[in-house]
Formats: sequence, C-alpha cells, structure tokens
Amino acid sequence: MIYVFKIFGACFMICSCWGYGVYKSLDLKNKRDNMANLILGLDTFQNNIRISLEETLPLFKKSFDEYNLFDTQEKIVPKENAFFEKDNGIITDFLSGIGNSDKQGECERIKAYKEILNKRYAEISEEYKNKSKVWQTLGLCFGITVALILI
Repeated sequence: MIYVFKIFGACFMICSCWGYGVYKSLDLKNKRDNMANLILGLDTFQNNIRISLEETLPLFKKSFDEYNLFDTQEKIVPKENAFFEKDNGIITDFLSGIGNSDKQGECERIKAYKEILNKRYAEISEEYKNKSKVWQTLGLCFGITVALILI
C-alpha cells in the first residue's frame, strides 16, 4: 500500500515540475506575442495619426484597444508581466513622449521605436525558440530526478 502512495507522489512531482516548465515556456511565448501585437498596434497608430484629425492620446487608445497591452486608467502604462523588464523601459520611454510633437514628428518617432522593437522582437523570438524546449525538458528532468530520490 505504501508503494501506491510513493508512485502517486512521484507522478505528482513529475507532473508539477513539468507543468512549471510548460508555464515558463508559455510565458515566453506570451511575451513574444505581446511584442508582435505592440508592433502591429504601432503600425495602426502611425496610420491613424496620418489620416485623423483627433488628438494623439485617443488615437493611441483606439489603436491598442484590441490588443489589451496597456492599463489606461490614470496614465498609459504597460500591463504587468506583458513584457520583459528591458522592454518595459523602452515602452515607457515611448509612452512618455506621446502627444509632445506634431503629426510628422510623431510618425518619425513611431518609426524609430518600431525599428528598436523589431530588433527586440527578433531577440525574443530567438530566445523563445532556444529556451522554450529547455524549460519543458528541465522541468520534466527535475521532476523525474526528485521522484527517483523520493522513491
């Protein structure tokens, strides 16, 4: 009877460790997808600035409504855990300057930030490709190791 509990505990340990690896892998994927959506939203924002007579802030909110990347209650800030900390700094810097220049200046600023963010997207995609399987495999191997030690 004791072996049933040990086997159940070992299976639980393996599954929970592997699950944590999957969770970390999905977190990387979500951050990569959020960066892609940010770049798409900037394209939309840039086009809206060119063709609209509205102020910049309402245009920004319209451009990013469907992506759900920002908290827009009091001031526009990236949602928690939507991006890496390094990216939050870049995005916050961009957000702090919205509406401070004319349409042409705003479009040039968006273009410059899109170039920076496209480079970051390439880095994040590479990181996801390299680390995704590592997290899952590491979680599974750690779970098996702990399970063997417990048995």
